[in-house]
Amino acid sequence: MINPEDIIENKIFSLLNLEEKNLQKCQFTNVVFEKCLFLKSNLQQVQFNDCKLKNCNLSLIQLKKCRFNNVIFEECKLVGINFFECDSFLFQVSFQKCLLQTCNFSFMKMKQTSFNSSTLREVDFKNTDLSDANFSECDLEGSLFHQCNLSKANFKNAKNYFIDLTNNDVKKAQFSFPEVLNLLKAFDINILN
Repeated sequence: MINPEDIIENKIFSLLNLEEKNLQKCQFTNVVFEKCLFLKSNLQQVQFNDCKLKNCNLSLIQLKKCRFNNVIFEECKLVGINFFECDSFLFQVSFQKCLLQTCNFSFMKMKQTSFNSSTLREVDFKNTDLSDANFSECDLEGSLFHQCNLSKANFKNAKNYFIDLTNNDVKKAQFSFPEVLNLLKAFDINILN
């Protein structure tokens, strides 16, 4: 079992139940978690370096001063997480086919972050640097982009997004037709065939 302040390297954990577990100040390096349950776990000041989490449930985890350095989330469930509480100095993550719901990434620097083929429902991006981010094939229903840097971001085949062009930077961002028409919603105009 994993205890607070443990240092763990080069391991694979499968079907591990860490629900409501206190893992404060643990350090994980080159660790893979498969089908593990982190529901309501305390991950304050935990360091993840070069780790992969696959098919894990990380809903309602506590992340104050947590570090994610080169961490891949694949097919994970992440609900109600305040990522903005993480240590932003070392925050390099990617999401592949994940469910992110009611998560908050406000005021974070997330250049080149990939959310590829993920579902992002009611996710907050306020004053977030998402330049060169990858939202391809994403469902962004109810997600909020406010005063974000979305320059060169990739929204190819993304759907259900609403991005107000008057308060977000979308220079050289890529969008696909017909969803690109959602960008005109903020202007209260009628589009006719």
